[in-house]
Amino acid sequence: MCAAVVHHGGIGTTARALAAGTPQLVLPLAWDQPDNAARVRRLGAGSSLGARHRSAARLGEALAEQLKPEAQARCRALGARFGDDDAFERAAAWLHGLDRSIPVGNNASAGSDRTSIAEMHPPATGRFP
Repeated sequence: MCAAVVHHGGIGTTARALAAGTPQLVLPLAWDQPDNAARVRRLGAGSSLGARHRSAARLGEALAEQLKPEAQARCRALGARFGDDDAFERAAAWLHGLDRSIPVGNNASAGSDRTSIAEMHPPATGRFP
């Protein structure tokens, strides 16, 4: 486990750091990154520095804040709220359980093409029957 994560604030890294209970220093650039940085701050899971506020001294100060025991404990508590299950596995199982006779194709609304999604895209991994 690492002591802190410094990243640009993409949703994948943000979510993984939250789930791992690791403090974050977010350096957002564009798109959803500033919003994700604001959410990290609001949750108490880290801090952020905008482009105009970045310097070696400010980066060092912000990172030092995330290494304090209080910040580490706050992030561990947030991470514990994620639980032990794998959301991707849960989503895959849910999708696999959907009705396999969903009509697809040009005449799907008329019901003449009953090719199922499972027939068009069989599981590649063999993990699901």
